[in-house]
Amino acid sequence: VVSSVPQLIGSETLTNNVSNHNLTVNLSVAATDGSYQWYLNCTDSAGWVSTSAQRTLVIDRYGPLINMTSPSNNSVINNNTNLYFYISDQASTVSSAWWIATPKNGILTTVTANQNYSLNSGSLNSDLNLLQIFANDTPGNRNNLNYTIYVDDKAPVITLNSPANATITTSKKINFTATDNYSPTFSCSVYLNSVLDQTLTVTNNSANQLTLSSITSDNNYNWSVQCTDNVGNPSLSETRILIYDTIAPVITLNYPSNVAPYNTNNINANSGLSEFNYSYSELHLDTCLLYVNNILKNGSN
Repeated sequence: VVSSVPQLIGSETLTNNVSNHNLTVNLSVAATDGSYQWYLNCTDSAGWVSTSAQRTLVIDRYGPLINMTSPSNNSVINNNTNLYFYISDQASTVSSAWWIATPKNGILTTVTANQNYSLNSGSLNSDLNLLQIFANDTPGNRNNLNYTIYVDDKAPVITLNSPANATITTSKKINFTATDNYSPTFSCSVYLNSVLDQTLTVTNNSANQLTLSSITSDNNYNWSVQCTDNVGNPSLSETRILIYDTIAPVITLNYPSNVAPYNTNNINANSGLSEFNYSYSELHLDTCLLYVNNILKNGSN
């Protein structure tokens, strides 16, 4: 603020021819911060009046104004986010700006001289940061403001609940849980044989059951889950094998032939009575048992 109306600030009577003199005036009591023009008006004993040149005086008693531009206070961010601050001073200029987030500290980076400053979250602590921003102006006035920032550098933890690895099942259902420190809900994608099966929004620390849509036939399938929290931290679960089996074995009897009579020493095979031959179609065969007149004779795997 520059005063446009001349105002008498101070005066004194001089009796001697003094070439250098101090006129002390307490401007800090009445004047607000801003710019003021000042000059001297002197009159000699003969009535001659002289007016000096004008100069500008800047009064500055307060530190810089500090505001966080982005993100907002109490935000959760990842560990590669720029925090922006607008730091200005009404009467003068900003001479320095710095930050403290115990036990770390550093200097704010100037984006635009004396106004816009930045700080990358990679320099902050993980999780909670009680961030203090300081600034000095050119006369040495200081100001500081406090902010709370959470740096989330941890990806979700994924637990595959069921089915267990290499389990033979007739169901296409799977179940998993995903946990994250700061995201109440976030996105997860389910992959089957490395191909995306579906994407869903999950609730933190809650079990999620879904039916795999890509299973079309009996086979072995690799499945896994990938989750990304709300600030972009990704994680990938272990990979499990799901053995899908809904079809019973198809059995074909090769010999002995049906009904044909056989001597017990030669039953259509070189090894005699013990030679019963069959073939089957089944991906996951476990056991075959031989029955004669509904009596179990032997079995083989």
